[in-house]
Amino acid sequence: MPFITGKTPVDMMNGTAPALKKGLVDPLRLSFEEALSLMIRDPILIKRPLVNVDDLYIQGFDDRRLLPYLGSWDGREDVVTCPNLQLVSCDTKD
Repeated sequence: MPFITGKTPVDMMNGTAPALKKGLVDPLRLSFEEALSLMIRDPILIKRPLVNVDDLYIQGFDDRRLLPYLGSWDGREDVVTCPNLQLVSCDTKD
């Protein structure tokens, strides 16, 4: 669990997951254990990417420790939200 140790449910859950966007899951009301259980049952709730590099465990593009590994990507392009929302559902639970 090195990616999520010491984090709050808000920090370790995918804010773009359909269950969060629809208000079905509220990470502010969850304990660490409840959030972990939900993420195990529904992996789309896990904030991504999960990057293990140089003995670092980095979760999410917003972790500043990831910057040296991003090359020319400047963070302006949205790589988290499903790009095909108009065409297909990105929610695996629908």
